[in-house]
Amino acid sequence: MCRMDYPTPDEIRLAAAAINRDGPEAETDYQEAAVIRAIARKQGSILELPDCLIAAVAVRLGLPVVTGNTEHFQAIQRTGVKLTIANWRAAPIS
Repeated sequence: MCRMDYPTPDEIRLAAAAINRDGPEAETDYQEAAVIRAIARKQGSILELPDCLIAAVAVRLGLPVVTGNTEHFQAIQRTGVKLTIANWRAAPIS
């Protein structure tokens, strides 16, 4: 049986703290999110800023985005962002 590597509770707390903070990291995350959104738009994908911000924080922290809606995050990957996506809806491989 193949097991996907999901974030640990400590990694989840770290990611939540990173999103809910002010300071240089938050400003950089918003700037990266804006760049991701602009590149995606030039490629023909209309993305919401929150998805781009989630991706920016995940990349900075080196964590995967765990989601059941992979379409927008795959569009983010197509911008060249090295984002790891874990689809929680995907059937486990046995």
